[in-house]
Amino acid sequence: EPPTLMAFLNSSTFTLFAKHALMYNLSADLSGLDFTLLLPTDEAIRQHLSTTNSSLLDADVFKYHVILNELLFPDHLSDGALKSTLLGADYQVQFHLNHNNQTAVNEVPLDGGVTETQRGVILVLPQVLMIHRNRCSQEVNLQVQGRCAACEGPPRCLFNYKPIKKQFPDNMKSNCKYRKRVGSRRVSVPGCVIKCLRLTKDHSCCPGYYGHECFKCPGGIGSWCSNHGECQDGNLGNGECRCFEGFHGTACEDCEPGRYGATCSSKCACDHGKCEDGLAGSGRCVCYKGWRGSSCSIEIKDDACGGGCDENGNCVTGPKGTAAACVCVAGYEGNGTYCTELDLCSRSNGGCSEFAVCLKVSAGERTCTCGEGYTGDGVVCLERRPTGGVPPTREFLLPSNGVVTCWVLSLVKGVSSERPLCGLQRISSLCFLCVSQKSNSRVLYGDGPFTAFIPLEETNRNFSFEEWDQSGRLSELVRYHILSCETLTLSDLKTTKVAVATSGHTLHFSLREGSVWVNNGTRIVRSDYVTSNGVIHHLDALLTPYRLQDKPRLPADSVTMNYTSAAAFYGYSRFYQLVQDVGLIPVLQMSIHQPLTMFWPTDEALDSLPAARKHWLSSPDHQEQVASLVKAHIIRNSRVLGIGQPDKISKLRSMHGSTIKYSCDRTLVQGAVLINDNAAKVVERYMNFKEGVAYGIDQLLEPPGLGAFCDSPENRTTSGRCGRCPFPPACPFRHLDTGKTELCYNRFSSFGRRMMGCKKTCQFSSWVQKCCKNHYGRDCQVCPGGLEAPCGDHGVCDDGMKGSGRCLCHEGFVGKACNLCSLRHYGPNCTACECGQMGRCDGGMEGSGKCVCAPGWGGERCQIDIGSIPEECRRCHAQADCVPGSGCRCKPGFQGNGTFCDPEPPPDLCSEYNGGCHQNADCNQTGLLVNCTCRRGYRGDGYSCEPINRCIEEQNGGCSDFASCKFTGPNERRCECLPGYLGNGVQCLEKVVPPVDRCLEDNGGCDPAADCKDLHYHANTAGVFHLRSPDGKYKMNFSQADAACRAEGAALATFKQLGDAQQLGMHLCVAGWMEAGKVGYPIRFPSVRCGDNHVGLVIYKEPVDQSSKYDAYCYRLKDVSCVCPAGYIGNGDFCNGVLTSVLASYSNFSIFYKCLLDYSGWSSEGKQLVDFMSHRKSEVTLFVPHNAGFGPNQNLSGRDLEYHISNNHSVRPFKELRHQEVIVSRLGFNLTVTHGNNEVSDQSIKMVNRQMLLEWDIPAVNGIIHVIEAPLTAPP
Repeated sequence: EPPTLMAFLNSSTFTLFAKHALMYNLSADLSGLDFTLLLPTDEAIRQHLSTTNSSLLDADVFKYHVILNELLFPDHLSDGALKSTLLGADYQVQFHLNHNNQTAVNEVPLDGGVTETQRGVILVLPQVLMIHRNRCSQEVNLQVQGRCAACEGPPRCLFNYKPIKKQFPDNMKSNCKYRKRVGSRRVSVPGCVIKCLRLTKDHSCCPGYYGHECFKCPGGIGSWCSNHGECQDGNLGNGECRCFEGFHGTACEDCEPGRYGATCSSKCACDHGKCEDGLAGSGRCVCYKGWRGSSCSIEIKDDACGGGCDENGNCVTGPKGTAAACVCVAGYEGNGTYCTELDLCSRSNGGCSEFAVCLKVSAGERTCTCGEGYTGDGVVCLERRPTGGVPPTREFLLPSNGVVTCWVLSLVKGVSSERPLCGLQRISSLCFLCVSQKSNSRVLYGDGPFTAFIPLEETNRNFSFEEWDQSGRLSELVRYHILSCETLTLSDLKTTKVAVATSGHTLHFSLREGSVWVNNGTRIVRSDYVTSNGVIHHLDALLTPYRLQDKPRLPADSVTMNYTSAAAFYGYSRFYQLVQDVGLIPVLQMSIHQPLTMFWPTDEALDSLPAARKHWLSSPDHQEQVASLVKAHIIRNSRVLGIGQPDKISKLRSMHGSTIKYSCDRTLVQGAVLINDNAAKVVERYMNFKEGVAYGIDQLLEPPGLGAFCDSPENRTTSGRCGRCPFPPACPFRHLDTGKTELCYNRFSSFGRRMMGCKKTCQFSSWVQKCCKNHYGRDCQVCPGGLEAPCGDHGVCDDGMKGSGRCLCHEGFVGKACNLCSLRHYGPNCTACECGQMGRCDGGMEGSGKCVCAPGWGGERCQIDIGSIPEECRRCHAQADCVPGSGCRCKPGFQGNGTFCDPEPPPDLCSEYNGGCHQNADCNQTGLLVNCTCRRGYRGDGYSCEPINRCIEEQNGGCSDFASCKFTGPNERRCECLPGYLGNGVQCLEKVVPPVDRCLEDNGGCDPAADCKDLHYHANTAGVFHLRSPDGKYKMNFSQADAACRAEGAALATFKQLGDAQQLGMHLCVAGWMEAGKVGYPIRFPSVRCGDNHVGLVIYKEPVDQSSKYDAYCYRLKDVSCVCPAGYIGNGDFCNGVLTSVLASYSNFSIFYKCLLDYSGWSSEGKQLVDFMSHRKSEVTLFVPHNAGFGPNQNLSGRDLEYHISNNHSVRPFKELRHQEVIVSRLGFNLTVTHGNNEVSDQSIKMVNRQMLLEWDIPAVNGIIHVIEAPLTAPP
């Protein structure tokens, strides 16, 4: 354990300081406080005593070395830090870094010794500090305008100002107006105001100190600017020294160049030499080479020294003809015969500051430049000071740093004190804010506004907090005394009935015997201590939100309860069951989501839902939607404790992605908190559990896009088919027969006319999608006014799936949510005014309905013609009303005595409750008129604004037809492509099936012998290719592009074909024509220059001018390339080899081919024939008989076979077969070609030996085949 301060001093070598510590009773000053001691060594104290010729350290010098309430370690000290000492706030020490980067205090370096004691830190100094009084504070009285208040009450002032009088003068006329809460609005009412005074301190800098921090001016203490100038000191000064005439330097520490002497009034006169100037200078001239004389004005022409002088010396003749002598010139030193260059920087840093760099520029010349972190002329260098001022201190109900200081205690005890707040050990004596600290209820932090009810200690000494603390409910007790959202003065409380504390419990106010009572048992005894973030009222008794015995005891540490236990303990089992049913319990138990903030609908809220809605929530078919609904009640990774203290930006993002906004209820109940603009109200707060914190709400939240569906079964009437009445046809499948029939008309084909018949009446039960009551549209969003008050409870909503959501307001009400009174209606029920034509009604929701009569008229409805204007009203201003018996009174918005009325500065109505506008509206004020305009993304009349749902307003929200539109916020939506489609949602392309090489199956449809190539597969663009005109880029109109594609055996690509190509990798920033006159291009990677970062197909806006010039995107019609290999003939679809292989591949030639094989098998001639027909060099024409031309069991002989074959080198295509032409066969006999007509079709035909050619020109490598109708018989 560290030693105490005195134990350390008594056991060390700091005996002299220890003696003074006992003498000046330092222990009493440090009792219970943190401190830092700047401890000089014994040697430093002896030197100080010797210098000051003293025997003891002065008490002030001793206290100047002690810093209270600070534990300062050297490595934590910032450069330029100022700290107040035990002498007071006017006596400060400054810490800074010197040129050696060493921490120093008042320019005295710390020697590095640091010692910790109990509650203190000791820093050792090698020197006693000189006292700096940098601030000269003095008490002053500030007079300011007071605050407008009720004339019958006490005057009000800002903060802790005091009025110049304790009461307003008797019969004082109203001279101001103040805002007073009446119902749910604040209105301007007449009041009185007088001047206020505040005793405060003016913390001005002492002479010789400057800036907000009061830094020391250049020069020594008491000799600012070296007593040769004036320092620009004071709080607004910059510390600059303005030197007297002749003086120069940062601290006016020297003469201007060319001046010398103690007063710097003498001027040098050196023509060709250097003057010895400065404060210590004599004005003597040291001549340059070749000059002499007192002013160096005489040129040396003869060397009387015989050349014995140094080259940097002059030969100077003495007075009255004395012997000449050698003298070094300016900038050099020596005896004249030997001169060396004078380097000033080598001696005492050239006279520069120790914080400056000395740089030699020539012989005997140097410059001084202050180092980094310093400023000045180099001879004097000052540490750079931070710029800017210190912001003024703000008075909060609790300081923002969490330190509860003496003035806060004075609010509780009513006693001013300079000591810190009492310790937590005195809980039983009601140090209320100590209780607040112990309960960890950070309820008074932030900008407010707050209304605090603080019980006085003297009337509550016997109250014990032990039970509340042990039951775990101390924080609720503390929060019950704080009201957020509102600054309620005593005047406001007189007209307030109910408010909700930050604990969530209700406070009731009543007015009895001239005092305001809280909960009918506690009286406000002192009031209206106003601070910048709220107001404080003092109570004569503590407030309790409930009887402690009526509540179950919380566990010693409530955060040990898990979510399951907490839901059961706090009574939210219905919502927990919903979370469990959708399978979210394991998700919430994942540490990545914790801590959680949850909004639990009460069991009563869920039980009160319509039966159809409860059925929808419990249906397994909607589990995914219900899971999203539950997630909209949960905030992940955050424990939000500020729900009871909303501010202007109180927005949170739920696990579902929707926004949860919490705001103050601006209706008749102050302090209540609403969720999502009146969608729900917080009814229970700060329910802690292991995984987070929960808040109870009175409604099930409906995030945008999920809606409130109440689907239900519905019986629809259908009919059977029309038939004969005695026995009409049965009802359709699964349709229920009701047993009823109805007449119908039937058509009988036998008569061909309509006949009367009968059909059965049936019923079919189907599940129909419906919105819950007071919800409308496709997404079943809530009607204006919210769940708590649809249409403000003053109208009927056009609800349902096909409803518009508009409110049909009851008589007297207007507004989108029926939340305003129509003209000449007043009060919460919008009652019709009864003023006559000569009266003006005080209308509106907050109006009284009272009639203000025109001059000369009276009566409750201004219906009585008085006949003349009362005497006291004859001089009323045009902007004044006549008040019989009282005289003229200026109208609202004007001020004066009634005879004269000037427009008064209008109150900032928009600063209070947004001027009555909706939370999502902009408030604009002109005079006393407020104009409300819904913000971008919202629509409405400004008093009620609802988010624009693009998914409903536009066709599918502007998304693709193949996408789903999801509402994500005001005028915002998210488009998600449906399964099977790809894209950004606005454009969705059908997901392309990855191509397969079609040549792998059945050789792509080519001949088995052909080489197959899948053109679409190998190009990897699904058959799409870019085509550019030979003339260059963008040279084809639509018709030219279409023709160019056709010339390539292709067609213009469709939208889908180009989309498939884009998915497979096609990326071109080149516009091209597409089918149907479209123009676009495929983009794979985002680029600003190509489609503005769009990925997909960039399509130009239609219609596109067909004469515009672009490139083209073509789709190759032929997807497979078939090429016959070497040794084959054909187009790829077929590939024929030699004649024998062709015969073998055609089934219609099978009989002829069999005869040929048989012939080769049993005869050498036959074998030679087959070899001949198989030889690639052969060139013959073969006439093959069709199988159908053979008779039963008909066979061909070897001669017959050779008769069907021409001689070698005789290939005759069909077109070359001329009439009566003779072809010599291999057998040697002729084959005769004749032409004729077909008897059936009367078409020209060709025949060989009278056998008709059925098919022709079948190619082979070694010949050609023609098919004849029957076999030929060889001649004998």
